[in-house]
Amino acid sequence: MKTKIITKLTPLNEIIELSDECKRCSKCCNHGSGYILNDEVSKIAKFLNVAEEKLKQDYLEEAEVFGRKVLKAKTENTGNKFPVTLAKAHVNKNKVPGKCVFSGANGCNIHPAKPLHCKIANCNEYGEELNQWFLLNHIVNPSNPESVRQWATHLKFNDPIPGGRLKEIIKDQEKLKEILGYRKLR
Repeated sequence: MKTKIITKLTPLNEIIELSDECKRCSKCCNHGSGYILNDEVSKIAKFLNVAEEKLKQDYLEEAEVFGRKVLKAKTENTGNKFPVTLAKAHVNKNKVPGKCVFSGANGCNIHPAKPLHCKIANCNEYGEELNQWFLLNHIVNPSNPESVRQWATHLKFNDPIPGGRLKEIIKDQEKLKEILGYRKLR
């Protein structure tokens, strides 16, 4: 039973604490990968002892989510065991979610450098709220009308956490109407 309410303003230390209830079952890792923030790329590269460009080329791919280009770990369906070598990972070209390239028999192979999204988004009772917290604080961009429109579409299928409603993200309701009506494109 949930005892804590997660809001957009919930401090990171509380988010981390709530995500610690993860059962470490690797279901998340076997069905995709998390988003990697820009400052996390260097941390992962340093942990793997590879150049950032090599990391990006061999293990990361670009994705677009809520109008923002982000990096995420590549996924594979071939049973390629990371890290056998720094050779290119076998990647599912059809973009069907597969196992994260950093996932191994004993869990995350980059655990000490694990991205925040992977640390907090899980299948515990707070999983969806933790994911929304991450998206609202690190991905959705209130200054980008397309990001706001995509978040509006997301909200048609998901109840927002407090602080995640459109009127809370864009306080100027006239501006929000312009964005949603495609009268404000940039």
